[in-house]
Amino acid sequence: MVFQQEHPLSIVSPQMVARPVGSQKVVHSRCFPLPKDRSLYIECALDQTMFSPTGRLEATITISNRWKQSIKYVHMNIVRKIEVVGALESDRTIGETNTVFMDTTGFVFQGVGLPSSKRKIAVGETFTFRPSFNVPALPPNMEVPGLMRTAYLLKISVGRAHNYVIASLSVPITIVTDIIDVVEPVVSAPCEDVLIDLNPTSSWVANKAPIDLLA
Repeated sequence: MVFQQEHPLSIVSPQMVARPVGSQKVVHSRCFPLPKDRSLYIECALDQTMFSPTGRLEATITISNRWKQSIKYVHMNIVRKIEVVGALESDRTIGETNTVFMDTTGFVFQGVGLPSSKRKIAVGETFTFRPSFNVPALPPNMEVPGLMRTAYLLKISVGRAHNYVIASLSVPITIVTDIIDVVEPVVSAPCEDVLIDLNPTSSWVANKAPIDLLA
């Protein structure tokens, strides 16, 4: 051997974050104040907050336009929230958390918006609709304690155009590998050793004539 060097190898084990009760219906709403006593009200009602990849996301969106112009842009998509934790090696009590938001659709034009039959929400109008949306194939919520955490938000952006957004509402959601994961695992019974006697019984030998394999 000419040369040998050893380096420590770090192995992390991601943990699934605590999951809320996914069968409960939740409603998130917010009224955004605008200049000259105008406002914009956004409400999002979800049949559940826990979803599996490619599963159907059932949402009811209500928008009350009290702005000076009509609303022509409504965009709903899923945003990934990544929190990264760092600390000084000499003093682990001194740390900092950086948060990054990533659009999971990749392009601002992807996602869902107003129905094709509804081109705008006029001033003073309140409009409610249920968009057709399926969750993309995304990894589940996860956490590496002391290192990073991944979560998801359902984001609803409202404005005149994709580059003219006046208000956004974010709703926390949870993505799991499968909805069945939320059910408590069934505890199996303790294993027991079972001995099986493969020797033929005396009655079987007595009733069976020998077989000539060369016949």
